Amino acid sequence: MAHRAKTRFHRAKCRFHREHSSSKGLTLIFPALWERIDYMVKPIEIILSAKRAAGSDIPQRILNSCRYLLPGAQQLLQQVDHGYVLEQWYDTPDAFFQLINVSTTQKWRVPFHTTRYDLYAFHSLAGSSFRIAPINGQPNGSDIRLDQGQYRLSYLPPASYYADFEAGDCLIFFFVIKPSLLFREHSPELYDPITPPVEALRQRLSTLQVSPARATSQTARQRIIHYLRNPGETYLQRLQTMQSTLIFLLRHYLSELQLLQLQDQSELQIIAQVKAHIRMQIADGAPLTLYELADQSGLSLSYLKTLFVKYEQISLSRYILEEKLDLSRQLLQRGMPVAQVAYFLCWNPSHFRRVFKLHHRISPKDFQQQSSDSDQK
Repeated sequence: MAHRAKTRFHRAKCRFHREHSSSKGLTLIFPALWERIDYMVKPIEIILSAKRAAGSDIPQRILNSCRYLLPGAQQLLQQVDHGYVLEQWYDTPDAFFQLINVSTTQKWRVPFHTTRYDLYAFHSLAGSSFRIAPINGQPNGSDIRLDQGQYRLSYLPPASYYADFEAGDCLIFFFVIKPSLLFREHSPELYDPITPPVEALRQRLSTLQVSPARATSQTARQRIIHYLRNPGETYLQRLQTMQSTLIFLLRHYLSELQLLQLQDQSELQIIAQVKAHIRMQIADGAPLTLYELADQSGLSLSYLKTLFVKYEQISLSRYILEEKLDLSRQLLQRGMPVAQVAYFLCWNPSHFRRVFKLHHRISPKDFQQQSSDSDQK
C-alpha cells in the first residue's frame, strides 16, 4: 500500500513538473517542496551485499555496543559475516550530520558512492585509521586518510569510492555543508572574503579536493562529543543544536586552515631565501655550513632540515652537493684546473675527485677532456 502511494506521488510529481516546467512563479511558490525532495537524498550511500535492518529492526546487542545513539535519527545497519556498518544520520535543508560505526574482524574494503557534489567534514573519533579513495583512479593523486583524532575538509564529486578499514572498531563522524548554506550568499561571519582554502576548493567543482589532515583540537572535539551526547530530544532542539555546532566547527576549521596556509607561505619564503643564499655562497667560492644556514634562516637546524625536505623533496645536504657539482661542471668546461675547481668549492682535490666520479661515473679530468674534445669538433 505504501509502495503504491509512493509511486502515485512520484508520477504526479513528474506530470506536474512537465506541465509547469516553464512557469517561474511555481518555483517561488513551492520551493520548499522541491528542496525537501532533494535534501532527503543521502550524500553518501554505502553499497554492501549484506543483511540490512533499519530502525526498530536493528538488534539490541549492536545498539548497546554503540558509544552514541542519536535520538530521532535515521538508522541503517548493514551486516556481513565478519562485521557490520551502522549508520545514524540527521538531515536538514542546509546540512547533513552522520555517525558511522564500523566493526570488523579483518581488513575490509567498503564501497560507497556520493550522490552530489558537497563539502564534507570527516572526523575520526575513535578506533583504527581509515582511507577513502575513488574506485576508478584518483583525479588529483590524493586520497583521504585519517588517523584517530584527525579531521579533513573535502569536496567529493559524485562518483564511486571505497573506504579501507583495519580490523577492529572505527567511529566516524562527518557533516556535509550543502551549497545552499555555504555559498548561498555572502557570509562575512565566516570571513570576508571566505578563506582561500575553501574558496579554492569551491572553484574546482569537478575534481576531488582535500584539505591537509589536521589534528582535531580539544575545543572542537569537546564540541562534537557534546553534540553527540546531547543532540536534542525534539526536532526543533536538534535543528538548533546542529546549526550552532555546524557554524562553530566551520569557523574553527576555516581559521585553522587559513593559519596553515599563511604558515606554508612563510615557510616557502624561508626555503626560497635559504636556496638563494646557498647559490650565492657557492658562486662566490665562500665556505658554507648547515649551521650558518640555520642561523641565517632563524630556525633550528633540525627544523630547517625538515622544512627543506617537505618543500623540496630532497635533503638540504644533498641540495648543496648538487649545486656544487653543477658549478664544478661549468668551471671544468671553462678550462679551470681540477685542483683549482676543488679549492674554489671549498673541497680538497681528492675529495672532489671521489665525489665527482661517484655521481657522474667519470673523473673530473676525463670529463674536462671530453668537453674540450667536443668543443674542438
